[in-house]
Amino acid sequence: MSAAACAGGAQMPAGSGAPLADQIFQATSLADRTGTVYDSPVETTPLTTFVVDGAEQAHGVSDLFIIGTVDRVTGGLGYAWPSGPRTAGGPTAEVVLPFNHPDADISTVHLHTTVETALYRDEAHAGRRQAIIGLVLLSPADVDAINGELSGKKIAAPLLANHKTFFRKETGVYGVLLSGELLGYVGDDGTVEFPALHSLPRLPNGLPPITVEDLLNPPEVVAVRRVGDHYQKDS
Repeated sequence: MSAAACAGGAQMPAGSGAPLADQIFQATSLADRTGTVYDSPVETTPLTTFVVDGAEQAHGVSDLFIIGTVDRVTGGLGYAWPSGPRTAGGPTAEVVLPFNHPDADISTVHLHTTVETALYRDEAHAGRRQAIIGLVLLSPADVDAINGELSGKKIAAPLLANHKTFFRKETGVYGVLLSGELLGYVGDDGTVEFPALHSLPRLPNGLPPITVEDLLNPPEVVAVRRVGDHYQKDS
């Protein structure tokens, strides 16, 4: 999560009761899409390797991809940036606060999820039956409303290891790629929707239909070339 995207101004009134996807959209509305190497959620599982300008890059863009059911939602922490989102040329200067603290610009929520299927390369993520998934929302976050919306819901999400995300101070919490926008909802027919997802750079007209089968059988290799600040898929 970009701190600038969080602290850039809370646009959502307290207790709005907006659907979670809208809250994610609000919290990430300033996020930078420049340099996004993938053009579909299907390419975000750890099983896809990107070859950029002919040179193999690190495996995939996520560490773990899960399909599972949300059991419950709990509050995490609150964060504030009293002096702006970043120090001059330095790291994020956040102040860590209790969940939904009055001074918090954003608060995090944790989706406690039972894992049905997991894709990974690193065995450090093997054998996981439960996962805690973090989302960053404008504060205050209504945990009861989110719990009511998501409890029992089947989800699919590409995740990043704790130390790579905004949740580095929240032990054991995985972040969803694109600061939560790639949280997918799995329908009874096996289709997956990503209701909070902004248009990806190469898909201005939106995503084609995606199924669980598509996500569990991603391409093994995707070749792209860098053009300025963006990537284009090789034909």
